[in-house]
Amino acid sequence: MPEITDQSLSRDDIETLAASGGPVTLAGCQMIDIDLCDLELVDWHFDACHLDNARASDAILEEVRFTACHAPGLILRGARLMQCRVIGCDMSNGNLSDMIAADVEFADCKLLGVNMSGTQATDLTLAGSNLAVARLSGLSLRGRMIQGVNFAGSDLTQCDFRDAVFQDCSLRDVEVSEARFEGADLRGADLGGVKMGDAARFRGAMISRSQAADLLGQLGLIVG
Repeated sequence: MPEITDQSLSRDDIETLAASGGPVTLAGCQMIDIDLCDLELVDWHFDACHLDNARASDAILEEVRFTACHAPGLILRGARLMQCRVIGCDMSNGNLSDMIAADVEFADCKLLGVNMSGTQATDLTLAGSNLAVARLSGLSLRGRMIQGVNFAGSDLTQCDFRDAVFQDCSLRDVEVSEARFEGADLRGADLGGVKMGDAARFRGAMISRSQAADLLGQLGLIVG
């Protein structure tokens, strides 16, 4: 398995490694502003790499792992991600829109302001991550366990959260127009900022008595 450590790499370097076939590990490498568009990378591991403003639109990433990478502004628009793991990375303000994501996990990541709208996701896992003020319109997390995720201020328009379970999450001040929550368990979510007029967006979801009391309190009613 080729392992490259603490090197500054260009697209030519990446293409040469990809042509060799087999898994590749890049540790502590610098790839700021690199162009990885349209490349096919299988079983690569990016560990503590710098990928600031890297461009990987329409890339095919299969069984790729990103761990502890610094990648704000990363562009993955239209990329295909299959069995990928993104752990402890900063991809804030990245463009991850229109991806096809199958069996992909984001855990303990900083994803502030990320654009994931239009992404077609199957078996997408979000855990322990900050997605505040993100654009996630149309994303499906149907039936998923969503744990420790901050969606505060995010655009969740047309998202599918049916039968999802939220634990230790924030949905404070989110935009949920045309989103679906039927069968969702929201008892572990902070619904602060949700106005009584918006409560219908959560029709069919389960909430706690205290959450119901907060909503009814806006009408001056008290739950006994």
